[in-house]
Amino acid sequence: MQFITLAAAFLLTLNPASSNPLTARDAPTVLSDISKLRADISNLTVLVSSYNGTASSNNNLIISAASTLRDDIRTTTKDTDESPLFTSSESSQIANALRNLTPDAISLILSVKDQVRCPFFIFYMYCCIYLDEMRLM
Repeated sequence: MQFITLAAAFLLTLNPASSNPLTARDAPTVLSDISKLRADISNLTVLVSSYNGTASSNNNLIISAASTLRDDIRTTTKDTDESPLFTSSESSQIANALRNLTPDAISLILSVKDQVRCPFFIFYMYCCIYLDEMRLM
């Protein structure tokens, strides 16, 4: 019986579509992921706020920061989905971490809203995000 369990675990690791089974996915991992999201949002907010409307105005940094945020959102979602059920205490911690993330997300949205006055910013960001998504397909 132990051999079957070991063999099944080994075969699961060979499946390239499956996630890495050796990666811990639990409440501390999700909380760490949420901390990364907070840092990503803060970084992107600073970059968007400092955008001055020129084609050379830290465009690559903004695109890179937006891509990092997108990737970290996907990682957080995946880690949450693949975690075992959270205890009541863990659920409260995660809910509080997300609740505390809300003001940062609102600041980012307001920073982007402030840049709407610059048509080049909107067009450039749209093109870069579209091309990046096409690359992922």
